[in-house]
Amino acid sequence: LESIGPDISNDLGAFKMEDMILHEVIEWDVPINYKAIVDGFNEIYHVTELHHSPPEFTKATRFASFHVTGDNFMCFVPRPVSLDELSSETYDHHRNSICHYVVFPNTVFNCNPEHLQVFQPIPLGVDRTKFLCWELIYPGDMNDPEYASYYKKTMAHWEVLKGVVGEDIAVYDQMTRTKKSSAFNQQILSEREFKIAIYHENMDRKIRD
Repeated sequence: LESIGPDISNDLGAFKMEDMILHEVIEWDVPINYKAIVDGFNEIYHVTELHHSPPEFTKATRFASFHVTGDNFMCFVPRPVSLDELSSETYDHHRNSICHYVVFPNTVFNCNPEHLQVFQPIPLGVDRTKFLCWELIYPGDMNDPEYASYYKKTMAHWEVLKGVVGEDIAVYDQMTRTKKSSAFNQQILSEREFKIAIYHENMDRKIRD
């Protein structure tokens, strides 16, 4: 908890992960450096093109809030249906936003109110990564109609999210081919992608120190 810091510990703690159970773990062997995977989680502007997000979600991302806390990040993307409530003093981002936490150097928490995913790219080499995804849900009695409804809804969303991750994996494969091209010599990033720059600045500083 010390490395995560109190800001993320307290905010992420609202999801009560200690009460959740592991539903599934998925593993990919990706031919790319693990930091490239972290980069993908450090920005949200690719979702419209890559993940075919609807215009309503794209517009909602304009109101996303980014919080840098030490080496780590928090990002809260409001759900389109809750935009009218953003200015309310009682707005609850845990219930009305997608809450995203990036813990340096390689752990990502993607939290929805009903369930969450933990992503971890583990370097196996310079250009090879074991990419793990844990799906965590709240336990309950399937004989309880309310819990059965929760489980059905959550599993449907989980299937969608697995497809989203599959789209990311496909991009990583494309990046591998691009990297080997004789025409490739640099990365050009949008000035708005400040989290990517901060992440690599932190990495460079720690290597130097």
